Amino acid sequence: MGRKKTKLKRPNGKPPGAPEPNSKSKLERWLDLAAKVFGVVASVLGALIFVAAWVGNSDTSVAFVDADTNVIHAHLSNDGYKRSQVHGFRLKFPDLPIEPAPLERINADKKKVYVPRKSVDLKKKSIDIGGLDIDLIVPGLRAQCQPGLTEDSLGSMLRSGHAVLEVDIQEAKDPPAGPWHVRADTFPAERIRWIYARKIWFGGCQ
Repeated sequence: MGRKKTKLKRPNGKPPGAPEPNSKSKLERWLDLAAKVFGVVASVLGALIFVAAWVGNSDTSVAFVDADTNVIHAHLSNDGYKRSQVHGFRLKFPDLPIEPAPLERINADKKKVYVPRKSVDLKKKSIDIGGLDIDLIVPGLRAQCQPGLTEDSLGSMLRSGHAVLEVDIQEAKDPPAGPWHVRADTFPAERIRWIYARKIWFGGCQ
């Protein structure tokens, strides 16, 4: 009589080559590892953002948007992890015979004006720059006294001239009493031609 053939069994009672219960494929194991690595990276990134927000500074800039009648529309952006505070506004004309002019916020009150900080959403993987839209009134513009300067000649100058919107910004690490930072945006003076037409004053010039 021949010997009976017996199948080799593992200690768990299964023959060699048989799949283990609940075993994962190589792809699934890689996906699990990637998920764990991503979780660690997200945690580290979150910690770094927290530290940046704790010890960092604000980083504010200003941009001229548009103008109509006697109102200038501007946008303030903050690329830092702390908010900044707005103090004052000016309009200057570096290459035109017009005096610098202070600007006033519409519906201004005694409340402090802050530019929000940058925010990070780790779940959405997005970064939102802090921003603030602001409307400014031009109380009036005064021409510098120059020989032969007229409304017509000044009007022709603005086609190639420039205007500068300046904002006094107290960044997060600036001392409360100053000095503060001056943020500015230069743009073609022709973009505020309606303000020229309505607000320029030539009084007092001989």
